[in-house]
Amino acid sequence: MDEKKKLKKTRAIIRTAVTKTRNKLKNELNSQSFDTLHEHFDYLNENLKELKELDKKIQNIIEVEKEFDAEIQSAFGYNEKISVLCSKIKIKIKNLSKNDSSVSSQTTLNVQNDSLNNSINGSSVSSNSNINSVRLPKLQIDKYFGDPCLWLEFWNKFQNSIDKNETL
Repeated sequence: MDEKKKLKKTRAIIRTAVTKTRNKLKNELNSQSFDTLHEHFDYLNENLKELKELDKKIQNIIEVEKEFDAEIQSAFGYNEKISVLCSKIKIKIKNLSKNDSSVSSQTTLNVQNDSLNNSINGSSVSSNSNINSVRLPKLQIDKYFGDPCLWLEFWNKFQNSIDKNETL
C-alpha cells in the first residue's frame, strides 16, 4: 500500500472517531453535565489535531490538481462542521460555568483558551480564591508507620494538604 492510501485510511478512521464524538456532543448539548461535555470536547480537540496533520500530509503528496482541489474542499467542509459544534460547546460550557458555582472562572478560561488553540494544558495556575471553587479529587494521606525512608514523602503531603492550607 502506498503512502497516500495509508494516510487516507488513517484519516478515515480518525474522521469516524470525530464524527462519533461529534454526535455524542450534539446529544450532550441538551444535558447539564459540565464534566461530560468537557471530556468529549477535549477528545474532539485531540482528534482534530491529528486530522489536520493528516490533511496536510495528504495535500503535500497529491500531485493532480483536481484531486488536490477536492481534498481541500473536503477538509474545509469537515472542519466547518466541527468548528460550528465547537462554538456551540464553548457557549454551553460558559453558560454551565455561570450557573454552577463550583466551577471557577479560571477553569472556564483555561477550557476556552485550550480549545481555541487546540492544545491541552496539563496544569493551570490559580489564585487561592479560586481553589475552593474547583472540584478536586480527595487527597489521601497515607499513615506514617515509622519508616524513616517514607518520612519526607509523608511530611510533604501533610504540610501541603493540612499544615499550609489556610482554608482549613
